Amino acid sequence: MLTIRSRHVAIVFVLIAALFIVGAGSPGPSHASMGNRGIPVRCFAPGAGVAPGAQAFMQCFAADGTSFSGNQRVPTGYFMLVTDIIVSPRAGSAAASVTEVSIFDAYGTASRQSQFILRSTDSGSYGHTFGVPYFVLQADHRLEVVAAGYNAHSLDVRATGLLTNNVAFVPLATRH
Repeated sequence: MLTIRSRHVAIVFVLIAALFIVGAGSPGPSHASMGNRGIPVRCFAPGAGVAPGAQAFMQCFAADGTSFSGNQRVPTGYFMLVTDIIVSPRAGSAAASVTEVSIFDAYGTASRQSQFILRSTDSGSYGHTFGVPYFVLQADHRLEVVAAGYNAHSLDVRATGLLTNNVAFVPLATRH
């Protein structure tokens, strides 16, 4: 029969604590990701919504005041993780109709990557929450919104996410 005494528990506790202390100084992905912080970001398509057939670059603002170049481009040294996208048709009391919006990771003036399409047949708001960020924008990239030409109404488009300086943060950033 095995008898566990309090001194055995204390020794095991001290050994585990020592391993954590020694491991905390080692450079590695887990250390980098656990030491990193995400800054909440909110983005929106400017103006009175994105008109049918039009496009717009989203304006983004970090909670800590970190500035985006022109309020659009991810700052140097950072990545932006998009975790949520919300679309609200400016339909008012109009009957439901099809609305579609494409969102891109845009670089430069005409380069688009990683398209994500949201479509609805309802006049209410709709969106998507990602379990793992679909968009991980690098420095100098921005979010571009393109509304389908057949939309009956303009669309308000919003996105939220995190600004981080280390993409090893991704698994911890999205833990719910």
